[in-house]
Amino acid sequence: MTPWAKLGDPAPATLAPARLACHNALQLLTHVARGYVSEEGDDSHTSLTWDHELEAFTGRLVNAARPFSLALCPSSLSLLWLAQGGQGEAALYLTGKSQEEAIQWVEANLAAHGLPVEPFRRPLHFEIETYPPPGTVYEEDERGPLRELSRYYANAACLFEHLAPNQTVRCWPHHFDIGALLPVSGAPGRTIGVGMSPGDSSYAQPYFYVTPSPAPVPARLPGLLHGGHWHTDGWTGVVVLSEDIARIDSGEDQAAWVRQILACAGDDLKALLSPA
Repeated sequence: MTPWAKLGDPAPATLAPARLACHNALQLLTHVARGYVSEEGDDSHTSLTWDHELEAFTGRLVNAARPFSLALCPSSLSLLWLAQGGQGEAALYLTGKSQEEAIQWVEANLAAHGLPVEPFRRPLHFEIETYPPPGTVYEEDERGPLRELSRYYANAACLFEHLAPNQTVRCWPHHFDIGALLPVSGAPGRTIGVGMSPGDSSYAQPYFYVTPSPAPVPARLPGLLHGGHWHTDGWTGVVVLSEDIARIDSGEDQAAWVRQILACAGDDLKALLSPA
């Protein structure tokens, strides 16, 4: 497993602006997927994968005359236009640019590949908080929140590839979380989700989670021996907050602790969801 990059600097509570900036920039990849990639019933055609070499989210390959994919590198807040095979053709650094300028850059590249821009302009099927506000630009990352956010995703992708080696680790553009599903043996339709959210309405900081589906009644939830806590307000899952991870001194110890909590919670929930 790729070494875990130590988390906690800058502090988790300071990452919200970086999260909002990346989440909005990521929707350019969503527009490309909805416009030019074959639709799938579970919306997975809009999901992204994490490229460890590029340290970027990458979208699905678009089968144009010159196939390409669009990627977003969080640490530099840049868009990457990739030829088939991952070779970079063009890049746009978003610092100092407005969202409209980013849209114009994507549309110019689409036109250069012989594609109409109308499908790219198709409205999204969900709404997120707008950032930066209309008429303003993406700001410079002066204290490293974007790089820290990138470390969260890189660590999470490595961890989930280890915990779910036969599953695709995906980032979903609506909630901006990354994770994988663990099937429950002998129980079709029942799954365990492992994931990492960069922060949302439940927690204003990144957190790792394990969620069972269907959710057990609270009275049947197993105890947690190694850390984390149960979240039961609106959804049910084991949560490991980034502020608790940041208290651990070394990256190696952080990785071991998070991995132990998620693996043990996953095993306990598999047993709970399995047929008696």
